[in-house]
Amino acid sequence: MKILQIRTVLATVLLSLCIGQVYAWSLLSNAVKSVLNHDMSFAFSLAILFLGLSAAFMGKFVERNPKATYILSVIFFVAGFLLSGFACSVGSVWMFYAAYGVLFGCSCGLGYVAPIKTLMLYFRHNKAVASAIAILSFGLAKSVASPLYTYLTTNFSIEHVFYLLALIYTVPLIVTSFLFRKFPVNYKPPMVETINIGKTVRTLPYISIWLFFFLNIACGLAFISQEAQLYSHYGVALGMATLLCTLSAVFNAGGRFGFAWISDKFGRYVPCIILFALSSILCLVNFGFAGLGLFVVSVMLINACYGGGFSALPALLASKYGITNTSTIHSLTLSAWGIAGIASLFLKQLPVDTLFITCFVLYGFNLLLLYLSKK
Repeated sequence: MKILQIRTVLATVLLSLCIGQVYAWSLLSNAVKSVLNHDMSFAFSLAILFLGLSAAFMGKFVERNPKATYILSVIFFVAGFLLSGFACSVGSVWMFYAAYGVLFGCSCGLGYVAPIKTLMLYFRHNKAVASAIAILSFGLAKSVASPLYTYLTTNFSIEHVFYLLALIYTVPLIVTSFLFRKFPVNYKPPMVETINIGKTVRTLPYISIWLFFFLNIACGLAFISQEAQLYSHYGVALGMATLLCTLSAVFNAGGRFGFAWISDKFGRYVPCIILFALSSILCLVNFGFAGLGLFVVSVMLINACYGGGFSALPALLASKYGITNTSTIHSLTLSAWGIAGIASLFLKQLPVDTLFITCFVLYGFNLLLLYLSKK
């Protein structure tokens, strides 16, 4: 069993470090924009949309075939990056949307959700920390990708950057599909409660969970997707912006593990109360008098809270609806991630001060939704 646990953890970490590079998009966007002569902000939002939609619609397939889901994620990843490079070389905006937004987005969604239930079964006494293994690695991927992106975009044309990224990541991606192992028995916990998924997702508690997950992501993405540009707004040079983007990814990953540990230690709702309250306060103190130092600290901590929302979710759903239903209901809930990717487009158009005060209100509203989800 130990060998299977180690293999699955390694496979999860490797895959998440590959697909999580989607969060480093802000370091590619200007180079893609200059080649395609088009504002490519929608490409990131489209990738997040298909991340959520692919996870939501493939929930039952993931439940039955997590290993096959891994393989599909690998195929979509490589195809998405190769086609993205080709789209840049021929100057096709719509092909780029299809490649990066749809194919790579589906790769992220399938790869993200595939290992969650399996990890929770392998580590049943620490479900939140177990799921955080995958979720943490997904957030940490930006810290690996940021310096790589900066080096490649400085030395190669953007189409060759995508070809090289596909080549560089192919080996670890293939290794993940060989390492991953599904939990070896059909585990059924005692007194399993069978739930009707269709009815469950129409109840007030589930709708509240879906909404606070959606709002936390929409606000977080509004900062993360334009992080490099926001730093340049404050006069930060590219090299320092890259370093700060890397550091924020570390905070993101730290939040995923830290809030998961809090969830296992103090209860499933405690991390949500902390991260929503802290995010709301950070947005308020930045409104009107945000200097560079305070802004950087706030973005780091908002990154941590954003990541913490992901790691708190699977164990919360498992404790509320049962582990046998986790993959299906978690996958459906990830549809909020996809839709939040589109909603963040509107938030990121706001001036910085307006963005902070808007997110202050939304994070505060999440505390009310959290209360409603407990009913």
